[in-house]
Amino acid sequence: MATTVDKGLLLLQALAAEESRTGAPVTNTWLADQLNLDQAQVSRMLSALAAAGLAEREPESRGYRVGSGYFDIGAAAMRVEVLAKVRPVIRGLLHAWHEPAWLSVLSRGQVLTVQAEPSQWFPYFPVRVGAMTPAWCSGPGRALTQGLSRDELTTLFRDETFVGGGPGAVRDPLELFERNLQSAKMVAVVADSEFEHDVVEFSAPAQCDQLDMAVAVSVAVPKHRISGRTTTIATSVAEAAQGVTALLRAASPIAPKAGRPAP
Repeated sequence: MATTVDKGLLLLQALAAEESRTGAPVTNTWLADQLNLDQAQVSRMLSALAAAGLAEREPESRGYRVGSGYFDIGAAAMRVEVLAKVRPVIRGLLHAWHEPAWLSVLSRGQVLTVQAEPSQWFPYFPVRVGAMTPAWCSGPGRALTQGLSRDELTTLFRDETFVGGGPGAVRDPLELFERNLQSAKMVAVVADSEFEHDVVEFSAPAQCDQLDMAVAVSVAVPKHRISGRTTTIATSVAEAAQGVTALLRAASPIAPKAGRPAP
């Protein structure tokens, strides 16, 4: 027996297919006939899908189209597939330096780890898929906020107390802005003891406008193991970020943007 979820997915699939075929809104009567469901049940499911942003009703025709949330799901699925293609780049950093490497995205005032290549020689908290760390006191966070203005940083961190982090962390949005200005002149962000004492995070951003995606490529190295290799490590991270950018762009032409595509 089909569950309500099964029926809802079939309904959404039928709605998308019929709208794509005709270019016109789809009536609940047609959907009920197509799926052999009661019209009242179809109406309730369409209302639930509309509330979730997966469908939208046109007032004039009283028919339905797929909503912007439907395309958001498609974009998210494409991003997951694309990110899988960059894993060899992150793994290459691990092999090059025998230090943990990871990929992050900005999530409001934090950074979320979406790919991780941990090192057996140096367990490091952020190098775990799903780990969340403050953007203001981490290498990935600074790499992903470099392009923000002073006002944008103030807005992003308006609820942040700037307590915690390592001894090298900034303590307010203005200091973060000024530090980002300096980092922008360098080959990569070098965050010395900003998240954890005596750990240096090397981070560089990778961006793909077509996918509306920005990620940070990072490597963490205990300070005592750097041994004059700061520039070399930073350069390798920047080159890895360039490689990630190229891979994202190569995979992006068919990627759906969030929101309804242009006709």
